Amino acid sequence: MPLTAYLIGGNHYFKLRDIAFLLSGTVNQFEVVWNDTERSVRMTSGGTYTPGGSELAPVSDAAQQYLPTPARIFLDNVEYAYDVFLIEGTHYFKLRDLAALTGFSVDWINETRTVIIDAEVIAVAEPEDGSDAEGELEGAEPGSPDKEDGPNQEGPPEKLSLVITYAGVPVDDFSAWPGEEVPLRVRIEPAGASPPGKVTWSSSDTGIFTVAADNANGTAATVTAIRSGTAVLTITTDGVSAECIVRVR
Repeated sequence: MPLTAYLIGGNHYFKLRDIAFLLSGTVNQFEVVWNDTERSVRMTSGGTYTPGGSELAPVSDAAQQYLPTPARIFLDNVEYAYDVFLIEGTHYFKLRDLAALTGFSVDWINETRTVIIDAEVIAVAEPEDGSDAEGELEGAEPGSPDKEDGPNQEGPPEKLSLVITYAGVPVDDFSAWPGEEVPLRVRIEPAGASPPGKVTWSSSDTGIFTVAADNANGTAATVTAIRSGTAVLTITTDGVSAECIVRVR
């Protein structure tokens, strides 16, 4: 699908509302709202995107004037500082910055000059034959052990696991330069599951790097490299944990 993108300073910038529109119905969907009072762009993870009518609209091939946006950028009420440009009244983001914020994956195929955006579609269970639209099987009594209210006939639920991601890609080992800030997110598996509690982030050596959560539920955080060395990043929620090696050069 063709998308409008502008090359600025060697990076491709994509229209925020185009990406939000494309991710609708996936586990990485997000809502976008313009707050005119505080002059801010506010995004909400998991929110259903409300189209404004300008999504995927064709634009002129002519060069456009671009300016750094004066607007503040929020995701889940946490403010972020990213390079965002205003072009013809619309906000454009680096695709990988948006991927780091919302958790989808981005890949580049150099041979075909193609960008691949990968996000898992939200699964919606179809009613079985003989069931009504309200979800109750015909002829079934609530609590009947062999009906929907009964035990899971497919065995115990899958065990919850955590995956640390950068730009939507799982990482268990990465490098950074002193002073560099690396935005990370947590992927909850199986897909669509919610963490049983707040995710906490910790560094095994805060002299090498520090880490701070970027939102209230801890599903995003920023690692700040301090000095050369190797330490372990750990995320935990209600007894479930994951680790990642951080190497500061």
